Amino acid sequence: MKILPTVRETLELAFPGQVMAPASRADIPKKTYMVYVLVRNDHAIVTGHGQFNRAQVIFDDKDHVTKNHIKAIYVRLYHLYGQSTDRYERYVIVFPSKAEAVAAESAMHKIIAGNKLALPVGITEALFRGLNAQGRPMLFLKIALASAYDGFTDLRGWQKSGLIEASESIVIAEKLGLLDLSTLPANQAKKNKKSAK
Repeated sequence: MKILPTVRETLELAFPGQVMAPASRADIPKKTYMVYVLVRNDHAIVTGHGQFNRAQVIFDDKDHVTKNHIKAIYVRLYHLYGQSTDRYERYVIVFPSKAEAVAAESAMHKIIAGNKLALPVGITEALFRGLNAQGRPMLFLKIALASAYDGFTDLRGWQKSGLIEASESIVIAEKLGLLDLSTLPANQAKKNKKSAK
């Protein structure tokens, strides 16, 4: 049986000497274009390009959400509903220009993937468990997952406009591991400090 290369080995073959494995958000290079990759159990779940503000999504978890990123809601759900044995790896490859990063990202999508807006069945089932299949909270979550921009921003907008009712907002926030829909985890600590004053 042929043993396939790991995602890291594939990246190293494609970009020898260029692959970095940052240990934290602070290790992601600033003010430069890059391809960033988040790997779960040796499968790329995010492969994107951009600068630091976009690349930091690879370090999203239960305590942090990258604003305005289409994959942020997906990364959060992997952490909330994945297995405790899941292994995550993070990689960045720096490029001198945006055009080179875009071309490299496109090439990597064909080789390692990471560009699909889909969740494994087990995570989807866990997310929707206990929700009424015809209920509005499930509908709002499904639409947020299909967002062409950012599911979190969509949900906050729908809540602010009154489309999502207060009782529904509580259910949706709970499913997303949030205190409420109006505040993402990176900002919840700030909100809690203000309310404590």
